[in-house]
Amino acid sequence: MKTNNLLFIAGISSTMYALTLLFFPQQFLELHGVSTDANGILFARSNGSLAFGYALLGIFSRKVQSTEALRLASIANFGGWTATFFVMLIAKTTLQFNSFIWADLAFCLIFSIAFSAAIFSPKK
Repeated sequence: MKTNNLLFIAGISSTMYALTLLFFPQQFLELHGVSTDANGILFARSNGSLAFGYALLGIFSRKVQSTEALRLASIANFGGWTATFFVMLIAKTTLQFNSFIWADLAFCLIFSIAFSAAIFSPKK
């Protein structure tokens, strides 16, 4: 898959997370079995605003032609998706999250692997 397309797909996925966390944080947290007090909702919204940054990075990277710029965008996405994977894994193993978090873990792992392939695969 072309790196531009991967970045665009990740941008769309980040947009879904961002909009959900920004506008429906209580429902998202309840879906995962997490308490929905005011602090949790504010924290979810702050994560949504961060996801919005990744959404913009992915969506606007679609037409970039510079190999170095695509590599840097891929590294940023790899770092973001991989860090999110490990944070969610820690959350699942130590906190009271329900089994729905496995879907999020799989989603993050897929993007982590895809971006690592985009970064480390030999270029033709």
